[in-house]
Amino acid sequence: MLKQRIISAVIGIPLLIIVGIYGGIPLKIAMLLLAIIAYWEFNRANNNGVGLSYVDLIGYLYIIAFFVLDKIIASSILIYVYFIILMAIAILNKQSANSVFTRVAGFIYTVIPFLILLKIRDVDIKYFWLVFIIAFATDTFAYFTGRFFGRRKLCPDVSPNKTVAGFIGGTLGCIIVAYFYILLYLHSKHIFLLIALIGSIISQLGDLSASYIKRNCRIKDFSNIIPGHGGILDRFDSILYVSVIIYIFVERNITFM
Repeated sequence: MLKQRIISAVIGIPLLIIVGIYGGIPLKIAMLLLAIIAYWEFNRANNNGVGLSYVDLIGYLYIIAFFVLDKIIASSILIYVYFIILMAIAILNKQSANSVFTRVAGFIYTVIPFLILLKIRDVDIKYFWLVFIIAFATDTFAYFTGRFFGRRKLCPDVSPNKTVAGFIGGTLGCIIVAYFYILLYLHSKHIFLLIALIGSIISQLGDLSASYIKRNCRIKDFSNIIPGHGGILDRFDSILYVSVIIYIFVERNITFM
């Protein structure tokens, strides 16, 4: 498993770096594809593996429209329009309203963060990389700290492998890595502690949230697209949450000074 994770990282990280540095259309296409796959994984999990339906197809087409129209129409309006469309379909086909709520929640959970990553990249690539640094540093330190020192379980009913030691180690490790990154590239010594602390905690909450969804859906992984990791949601679960936190600081012009 660890070998597969390393191989996937060796392939995936350079691709991420390339599209991240280039930005523009290539990055937008990459984020769009990730959003579509993530939404497919979420719906697949909640539909117990049911195949593609016309409602799914409408959802994927709407994701494309969402990325295209985002700078023209507010995201909140576009999300509500999607809700109206799905509700109309449910009424006409006498489907459960709960399926509509699940799909809209899945849309918010899987699509919005990838669009937010694009917005962060448009502001400054340094903030874009900070999202991944916080998420990956937290995950790496939590994994090894929990593996070697973990005794007390953090949330055994949700994720049996998560430990209190892993949580603390992931947070401290993230703060250390983020400190040097922000010091070198964002020239700050002050607010980094708050950013890294909140980001690391939210990152681990994102991981636990994905585990909670999988446990409720009774699946081990969202898919097997990424060897050693599972699906896009298995690998990006923390990044989805961290992107929102970083964007709050970016949008409100809270600088790293």
